Amino acid sequence: DVALFMNSAQIGAADADPFEGMQEGRLDSLYAPLSYILDSRTEAGVYAGLSVDGKRRFLRDFWRRRDPTPGDAGNAAMTDFYRSVAYANDAFRQSRAGSILGWRTDRGRIYLRHGRPDEVLRRPVASPRPFEAWKYTRDRAYWYVFFDRNGMGDYSLIGTNDRREPGMPDWQTTLGTEAADDVRRFLGIAIQ
Repeated sequence: DVALFMNSAQIGAADADPFEGMQEGRLDSLYAPLSYILDSRTEAGVYAGLSVDGKRRFLRDFWRRRDPTPGDAGNAAMTDFYRSVAYANDAFRQSRAGSILGWRTDRGRIYLRHGRPDEVLRRPVASPRPFEAWKYTRDRAYWYVFFDRNGMGDYSLIGTNDRREPGMPDWQTTLGTEAADDVRRFLGIAIQ
């Protein structure tokens, strides 16, 4: 859990380097969820081949570039991101195949990329299985439909209008007629 690796004192200290002295495993745990927000042209694929000092430097530079107020104490972007990772781990943890950290799930990935959805439709006892639909209306209008395939809280992304995400063309069939109509009404998509 990322919260175990960085406490608020490390994240918020103005002059302290939160990565100084961290062991490689801890650095790797802090780097892993960044895969969702890395610049694929310049940052992806670089970290793995670095020495421990290089990994510290990479993380330091990564967050320095994203610091919204470089002259102020702490780094709000870094603090907010790792708080989001901790939230995703708590809210979206899955039980299949052992225990999957929430940030590694479909809902966790979307949450880390876009933040809290503006609106959520939750149907935890729907038939044939529970589902959720998330709608984002700020910046770009994205929507995501998650389906609990096994009834154990293990939600998978099945439908979206986000071209970067792997939706299923027949997601409405997977949900069933009533649930698909419910989701289409929520999303403002014409019912066919």
